[in-house]
Amino acid sequence: MKKIELIAIIATIVALLFKQFELPYSGIILTISLNLLAVFYSLYYLSSNDPIAYRIRKVFIKEEVSNSITVKICGMGLPIILISILFKLMFYPYATTLFYIGLLACFLCCLLSFIEYHKTKDLFLRQMMTRILIIGGIGLFLFFIPTERPNDQSDLKSNHVEINK
Repeated sequence: MKKIELIAIIATIVALLFKQFELPYSGIILTISLNLLAVFYSLYYLSSNDPIAYRIRKVFIKEEVSNSITVKICGMGLPIILISILFKLMFYPYATTLFYIGLLACFLCCLLSFIEYHKTKDLFLRQMMTRILIIGGIGLFLFFIPTERPNDQSDLKSNHVEINK
């Protein structure tokens, strides 16, 4: 596991704890950490044929990645599910639509990597499939969270002014 990935995962967990306890700056930390993970995964699974992508990966990742269609699809699918998780947690508009697209992309990535792993038994594909299953599991867990921000009735009662006296 890369240092950037580990830092982004820890920051995401801290941001989720901050958000659970309604502490300040939770949204900013969550947005930055999930976007950092999405960018990391999109760079990590880039094609080796592209010379610009190859240079970027050599600077940040310093590891060679297999060049198959499954890896390319996962390079697009993992960032989509991460951004849709971010939209769902932050209660952004159209989060549900993007979330369904992200879950579909994650399912497709998982299916393709599972098929290719059983053909080649490659360690890289096993690590990729583990990442997909963890992120997809989080996505399935968040599937059952309500899509709209709950109304806080205590604020409405305190701001209510009686007109009839």
